[in-house]
Amino acid sequence: MPTIINYSIMEPSSDVTLDIGTSILRFRNLYTLNVLSSSETISAVGTVKGTTDLIALINRGNAVDMDGTNTAIRFDQWYYDAVTPAVIAAARILSGTETDWTSTASTQNAYLSLQTALSGVISERLRVTSSGLVGINTAAPGAMLEIYPTATGVIGQQINALAGQTGNLLEFRNSSDAVMMQVTAAGALSMMEAGGGTDLATISVAALGAARAYTIPDAGGAANFILSTTGSPSRGDVLRFDGTTW
Repeated sequence: MPTIINYSIMEPSSDVTLDIGTSILRFRNLYTLNVLSSSETISAVGTVKGTTDLIALINRGNAVDMDGTNTAIRFDQWYYDAVTPAVIAAARILSGTETDWTSTASTQNAYLSLQTALSGVISERLRVTSSGLVGINTAAPGAMLEIYPTATGVIGQQINALAGQTGNLLEFRNSSDAVMMQVTAAGALSMMEAGGGTDLATISVAALGAARAYTIPDAGGAANFILSTTGSPSRGDVLRFDGTTW
């Protein structure tokens, strides 16, 4: 059985270091450290409007070839068994080197990984690369956000509207922060002119039996293309389908 230490540090002090194999756990500028109490607390006087590192996990392993060198926090959980209950890994927060680190700053690239257990096996679910790309179920995202569904029947991304939603469900904006394309609360897809801001074309589905189901451009202007489920041709229509004939 491992040795269990229960102690408290009541006054500010220099760094306290616990050696754990090839790594160290260092608590900085502690006021209180209670181990094995009902709730463990690490308290320090932090820097206002700044970042205070309360815990530093340092992996002292280094070599010429060290890409893929990882440091992690693992969360374990006991499972129930009437005779032999035991502990298994439940989740992990991991940081890993993407490159062979040297004293040159440009070589010091790292990623962050969130991992969870499925059927007793921990696997990566989300990764943030050193350049800020985010991958869900992919370790090599090629965009700011790249999503791979876990199965063919799983939805890749879903946006749910609130009751009475008025804001757009989705917007695409240019470098000037002007909306270029949007999905409205009603589910219509609107495309804007090159400068942004003015509705150039809208594709929407009207209620069953409405004269106009798809309209380009928006209903506010002269329609150049209309696809209807009912009704007869009108002036300005280029194409109309009444459910039987074009």
